Amino acid sequence: MGAYRYVIIGVLILGALSGYLFHPPVPKGLSEPWKYRLVLGVAKITRVLAFVKYRIASRNQTFIDTYRGMYRKHRPKELISGSNIRSKVMNFDGVTVRLYEPIERKEEATPAMVFMHGGGLAFANIDVYDRLTRQMAEKLDIVLVSVEYRKIPEYQFPAQIEDSMKATRYLLTHASDFKVDASRVAVSGDSAGGYLATVIAQQVYDDPDLPNIKVQVLFYPGTQMYDFQTPSHQKCSALFGNDGMLTHQTLAWLGSMYHFGKADFEFMGQVMSNNHTAPSFKQTKRYQKNINHSLIPKELIPDFYQPPPNNTGSDVLWEKIRDVYMDPRHDPLMRDDLRGMPDSFIATCGFDCIRDDGIMYAKRLEQAGNHVEWVNYNGCFHGVLWQGWINFKNGKQMLEDGLAYAKIHL
Repeated sequence: MGAYRYVIIGVLILGALSGYLFHPPVPKGLSEPWKYRLVLGVAKITRVLAFVKYRIASRNQTFIDTYRGMYRKHRPKELISGSNIRSKVMNFDGVTVRLYEPIERKEEATPAMVFMHGGGLAFANIDVYDRLTRQMAEKLDIVLVSVEYRKIPEYQFPAQIEDSMKATRYLLTHASDFKVDASRVAVSGDSAGGYLATVIAQQVYDDPDLPNIKVQVLFYPGTQMYDFQTPSHQKCSALFGNDGMLTHQTLAWLGSMYHFGKADFEFMGQVMSNNHTAPSFKQTKRYQKNINHSLIPKELIPDFYQPPPNNTGSDVLWEKIRDVYMDPRHDPLMRDDLRGMPDSFIATCGFDCIRDDGIMYAKRLEQAGNHVEWVNYNGCFHGVLWQGWINFKNGKQMLEDGLAYAKIHL
């Protein structure tokens, strides 16, 4: 009877674990739900294994270091049979990059793209993204620079922007060395990489010594860290809770490490309730103009949406973080004048808590007179573009649409 009891307990534990790993909430309308469950389950298993390894085997290592070690480490091949692209790792003004170049060129001076990878500014690397970036270089037949920026929490704001800007500046000022037309350079990135690409486009525009970026291709970018109660935040909190590819809590955790180099739980709690800024700042015309929920199409706003109050917040915390938040590189959506920005393709996902970051930025770019193609992929979740070993139809379409836009406008 005792052995039978242990078998029952074991089955119950395995059933509960299976439910946790492979049966998360999947809202109606999310495309290819079984693939989503599989990808999220594998992500959870990876986190669990990383935690076990960290607690048992890791020495002089943080959990984040251990988790990073779960990513593949082998160096991608420079040449692949049948490909017209050659890649190599280089140093651009102290920043490691992977440079992709066409072997046979159709033009004497080709267009180029600088790509910043996603991963919350903390995870992933240019090796993990090689499959995607090589594909982008191949399909566009251009020079592509994939940037290995420094990661949080070891390096906080603005280290990641500085590295991305150094690499971009190096390409623009040494374009002839790579047979690149400096007037036809794009920036691109997904998620946190989309945030970096957005900031870099603005920074290049502000530098009179550099030619302007021609095109930006942004895949579900984050563009602000002020408002965590947008319609898309409220939607995803209601549908997923803390069980999704990107959640309220994860964003607050990453934001804390971006600012302080550690998980500051008081700050995280204030961020999630929109109380990390002062009421007086929320009531300014600048805040209300730049972070404007009325820019979100009505059909994308859930029935239960509640406009966040502008009379709550923390004066004390705001004074602590004010200098960082007011830095023009911190929140590209807060830039007052968006005239002169590159031609822009902006992809957002229907089941993504930062969907509205991309929408508001796209709408404000349009209002400033820029050419913008914004596409919302209703059935997609955050991270759909890159999953390494599994393809999503909508993710494939998103990439094809972004590359088609780049090819036309470059």
